[in-house]
Amino acid sequence: MFLERIKKKNRGFTLVELIVVLVILAILAAILVPALLGYIDAAKKKQDVLNAKNCMTATQAELSELYAKGPHPSGSMNTVIPGLKAFNNGNLDVEAAKSDFANKVFTTADTRPWLYVVGLGHTSLYPTDPHAPYTVLFAMYMQTKDSAPIFFNGSEWVDYYPKDNGDLGASGNEVNGKKMQLYILADAGGKKAGTTNSIWTYIRDQIKKSN
Repeated sequence: MFLERIKKKNRGFTLVELIVVLVILAILAAILVPALLGYIDAAKKKQDVLNAKNCMTATQAELSELYAKGPHPSGSMNTVIPGLKAFNNGNLDVEAAKSDFANKVFTTADTRPWLYVVGLGHTSLYPTDPHAPYTVLFAMYMQTKDSAPIFFNGSEWVDYYPKDNGDLGASGNEVNGKKMQLYILADAGGKKAGTTNSIWTYIRDQIKKSN
């Protein structure tokens, strides 16, 4: 009798019991894995927003320093960043990825994103609003090539392109009624304006994905 009890006590799981356990584990995995993946995506997005905020804070700090130093640009052909010229499409686009200004921004922010474009008030607003060309009105940010784009709409960061910002990369871009001049501070791996593989084509593709 004693030996029979020991045998019963030490016997393993039956095949049916193992199958039941595996089914339960599969059900739990089906429930928990999507939630875990969603948590990871949310954490990545939160980190991207934090990095974007750091970049924009650093950008605004550098612009404030430029404003304090002067001299201020006097015509629509100029930019507020010394040594840079607007691209020839209505003087709206400025390639600044290799500038000292961009390097200072990313050093201060402690990150270098895949794509970072800021919209400042166009210099044609002088002298009606001398602060506008030194104020970040809009931004588009991608931390990596695979990151979803996020946008600063003038008051907060959102994951969709603000509709009132016009067709980004074309003439007539405005935020809250103010015409923008767009500064490309991180150029998506070296893409250029006005080429076959245009950065604006790339940006528009990312905007379509966000909406």
